Amino acid sequence: MSNKKITFILGGLAKGGAERVVNNLSNHLVLEGYDIDIITLLNDTVDYNFDSSINIINYSKLNKKYSNLLFYWFKNLHNYFKKNPERTIISFFVKINLITILSSIGCKNKLIVSERSDPFSDGRNPIYNILSKLLYKKCNYVVLQTKQIASNFYKVFGDRIKVIPNPIQFYEEYSNINPKENLIISVGNLKEAKNYSMFIDAINLSKNYLKDYKVIIYGEGELRKTLETKITEYHLEDIIHLPGRVDNIQKAIYKAKLFILPSNYEGMSNALQEALSLGLCCISTDCLGANELIKEDVSGIIIPRNNPIELSHQINTLIDDDKKRLLLGKNAYIYSKNFSIEKISNLWKEIL
Repeated sequence: MSNKKITFILGGLAKGGAERVVNNLSNHLVLEGYDIDIITLLNDTVDYNFDSSINIINYSKLNKKYSNLLFYWFKNLHNYFKKNPERTIISFFVKINLITILSSIGCKNKLIVSERSDPFSDGRNPIYNILSKLLYKKCNYVVLQTKQIASNFYKVFGDRIKVIPNPIQFYEEYSNINPKENLIISVGNLKEAKNYSMFIDAINLSKNYLKDYKVIIYGEGELRKTLETKITEYHLEDIIHLPGRVDNIQKAIYKAKLFILPSNYEGMSNALQEALSLGLCCISTDCLGANELIKEDVSGIIIPRNNPIELSHQINTLIDDDKKRLLLGKNAYIYSKNFSIEKISNLWKEIL
């Protein structure tokens, strides 16, 4: 029987993939009688709605120097663990994981850490890989999002490895709604990993097909000006739009004919999962997790990374082929049921 006293630890609760997972999972677990605490270390932002019974504890002190902040985190986390030895601790992201493990030395809590991306391609400092190999052995479990990432960890951590995908929160009022509008949508931070530069290249190649279409990229980030410049250079201002972030992304995207994930790398894309769950026809690069979310040419299309010519070709093909596009969207909705919050929470409960 799983422990029903759980504490999640992460940087903050602003909009983000892991943050959404914690939101969905904790709100679901409290309905089953779980006692949930959430500790944030980097900021006190909360962009999600949480059940009133969930206790959010903030250990961020932005006015402290980093060296002093580390001591502050170690002290407060260690004291929390000592006072609550019965609670299972679940931390997210490599830096937070390492801080959590070191803070738990001498404590009796069950400890689970979760990696949220591929450590071999996400650009992290190699020192974190060295430290994680040493310190993750002190944990009860290491949770990874995909089988592909897990394959790199099994030889080091063996049975401690558990593959648990992101859960999907279904919004049936927006799912499988037809007819669709002439919209091509993408959702993600405007940063290099998402490769929106390649996406814009592909749209430029397809622009003769897209005279009656709007292409909308929802998200914000440091590459906004660079991408806006590229859009202007291609004279695509009437086609491609960058409106920033929106609160209700499901409502914003559910009528799109195509959803595109152009990323160079992902852990497991929440944006792609949501698009699939809405019954959208999706094209994704072969970044990590894509082949576990999409059954190729059955519930979506997977293309090589950084290939604007192939992306343009697939966009043109699916615009021309209504029957295939609708079938891929229908199958996407059906297949995404494998990632329902009920099924994914059961996987978590097996290790709590």
